[in-house]
Amino acid sequence: MADPGICPEYVALEIPAGKTLELAVQPICPYVCGVRKDGGDDPDETNGCLVTAKVRILSEPGVIRFLGGEGVGTVTRKGLKIPVGEPAINPVPRQMMEQAVRSVIGTAGAEITVSVPGGVQIAKKTFNGRLGITGGISILGTTGVVRPMSEEAIRESLRLELSMCRAEYGTACAFVTGYAGEAYLKRTYPGARGIVLCSNYLGYLLDCAAELGIRQVLLAGRPGKLIAGCQYYVSA
Repeated sequence: MADPGICPEYVALEIPAGKTLELAVQPICPYVCGVRKDGGDDPDETNGCLVTAKVRILSEPGVIRFLGGEGVGTVTRKGLKIPVGEPAINPVPRQMMEQAVRSVIGTAGAEITVSVPGGVQIAKKTFNGRLGITGGISILGTTGVVRPMSEEAIRESLRLELSMCRAEYGTACAFVTGYAGEAYLKRTYPGARGIVLCSNYLGYLLDCAAELGIRQVLLAGRPGKLIAGCQYYVSA
C-alpha cells in the first residue's frame, strides 16, 4: 500500500467513457496535487493547463462541497447546469471527484477546492464571459476524454447561452452572426438584451430555439453569412 503522505507518480482513473486512464500526477505542496489537461488534437485554449485539487476532510459525517480556487470561475447567470453562486464545475466532474473521495473517507463531510493556475487569463479566450462565468474557466466534461477536432464543445456553449437567454428573458431573443451584428443591435436598440452569437451555427440554434420554446427570433447579420450558417448546418 502506498504511503498516504507521498504523492504517487501516476494514478489509474476509470472515466465515464468506460476506459481506464493512467495519469501523471504533479505534486504541488503537502496534500495538494494536480494533473495537466491533454487536449489532444482539439483546438482548446485549456490544453496543457494544470488542474489541482485540495481536499479538506471534516470531523462529522456530511456532504461534499465544491469550492473554486484560483482560476476557476463562478456562475452568475441562470440557465446553466450549476446554480448561480456555485463554482463552474459541471455535474459529471463533481460526481467523479465525489466518488473518488468517498472511496477514501467514507461518509465524512469534505470540501474539495479545485484550482487552475492562470485560469483567469485563459478564460478571456473562451465563451465564459458570454455565459456569465466570471473569474476563471469552467471544469467541464461528460465522458472524460476529448474528441479530436470535435465541434461538440462549441455547440454546447452556444446552446447553453441560448438556454440562459430563455431563462432570463423569456421566449424572444436575437441571433447575430458576429460581434459587428451584436454592436449594431446594441446601438440601434439601447439596452437590448437576449442577444446570442450564432456564428456559422444558425440552423443548429434555430432547432435549439424550437426545443426550448423560444417563439420569436430576430436575426441580425450580413445576408450572405446568415444563409451560409443555415447551409453549413444542412450539409453537416
